[in-house]
Amino acid sequence: MPRDARCLAGVATLAYGCYNGAVAVFPAKGVVALADKVRIGFIGVGGIAHGHVQRLKARPDVQIVAITDTSKESIARIRDRQGLGPEVAEFSDYRDMLAKVEMDGVVIASPHTVHFEQSMACLEKGIHVLTEKPMVCTQDHAKKLLAKAEEKGKILMISYQRHYFPEFGYIKQRIEEGALGKLTFVSALQGQDWLRGCRGTWRHTMELSGGGQLNDSGSHLVDIILWVTGLQAAEVFSFIENFDVPVDINSATSIRFTNGAL
Repeated sequence: MPRDARCLAGVATLAYGCYNGAVAVFPAKGVVALADKVRIGFIGVGGIAHGHVQRLKARPDVQIVAITDTSKESIARIRDRQGLGPEVAEFSDYRDMLAKVEMDGVVIASPHTVHFEQSMACLEKGIHVLTEKPMVCTQDHAKKLLAKAEEKGKILMISYQRHYFPEFGYIKQRIEEGALGKLTFVSALQGQDWLRGCRGTWRHTMELSGGGQLNDSGSHLVDIILWVTGLQAAEVFSFIENFDVPVDINSATSIRFTNGAL
């Protein structure tokens, strides 16, 4: 299999491997030579990166070759908990990693507002990208990244792993078959304690998070609605409540879709 095709398989594994139990990965029997493995680097190795590392290490066709984080503590923690040996290079600056290590794909698990520059740097180097959600924090940055990925012929994937959950695949299939008739109204709810649960973390710092619950975990809800229904938004209106912190905590969003559904 060509390296680009194998890189797609390796990177795609990450997208649905975020949550424990989401997918079972069964390594093939035998030993895969290092030259045949997809080489993966990590930009940001905080909490969410651990699940990615676990599942990639379970694949015989993937080699984690480098990690980078501004936090020495985060690097030490992931080395210890995930058993990353000295063969995995480490850097405090992602630009040094990109300059010094040959990689096929990169997993970006850093704070949201730096996703754009990091993703763009990887694509410029001809490296496939899987980035944690949200992809970026502005429409302009999203358009530029999509254009760069197309220009370079590289994969740009966002870790919306619910696309790989069977229950959502079933709903999508039934809608496409017309089993539910014409969609006229969609309702969805997500509950999280973003006020207390994220207090004291970078997620309450606008300069790093780019927004609150809706921009972050709430984007999973928006993504899965759009994916299973195939609908496109025409108008969007949202009420938000910050509870005296810099980012949104609660939100209520209304969407009018192009087919008239709400």
